Amino acid sequence: MLWEPATTIATPEPGDVHLYRAAVDHAIIPNLWGTLAADERARAERLIFERDRRRFVFARAGLRQLLGDCLRLAPAAVAIQTAERGKPFVADSDGLQFNMAHAQDQVLYALTRSGRVGVDIESLVPPRDFAIIAERYFADQERAALAAAPESDRWRTFLTFWTRKEAWVKATGEGVWDAFRSVDTAAPLAPDDAWTRCDFEPAPNHLAALAVEGTPLTLRGFDLTVRVWRGY
Repeated sequence: MLWEPATTIATPEPGDVHLYRAAVDHAIIPNLWGTLAADERARAERLIFERDRRRFVFARAGLRQLLGDCLRLAPAAVAIQTAERGKPFVADSDGLQFNMAHAQDQVLYALTRSGRVGVDIESLVPPRDFAIIAERYFADQERAALAAAPESDRWRTFLTFWTRKEAWVKATGEGVWDAFRSVDTAAPLAPDDAWTRCDFEPAPNHLAALAVEGTPLTLRGFDLTVRVWRGY
């Protein structure tokens, strides 16, 4: 996927999916607190490690900036709500749907008016005990593909399936652990399936996956910089 400079933020047209990537800029974190809602600030303060707190603040502030630009609102005025199973949404958004994920200092956002959307990003660090996790949460075909992968590629194969699963359950709003075993992401989507799935590498040493309702769709990637964030 090619990543264009995000010189402006525009609301996606129906049938478009806009993906934004950003690297955490720790220098501007103090300027971002004022854009967060009270519950977001409280959640940040509950995080034990300072690095996690900074990453959370940056990611949520970036989401508010993107949504605010699309909805013509100040970032602090965006009323992000949470559905029953934790999926965030904004009411009265003219069909705009969104999702966000972050891993280490990399943040990824997906915006669309096509339908439900989910995105996940993971660092390409060999996960501990991934074989045990796969045995518990992977579908039969995923476990078979993982077992057949060369040893040197097995952890990458694991993360490919894992990001697909995360993106899917985040898009559908289903409970993560309830749905993981039933979703087989090793199988290709059927020709008549009303979903689009995409694997990509948004940054060095990171894997990501997108699941979005609708087909065919136009995917565009944007490299987000702090220069397009109002007031930062």
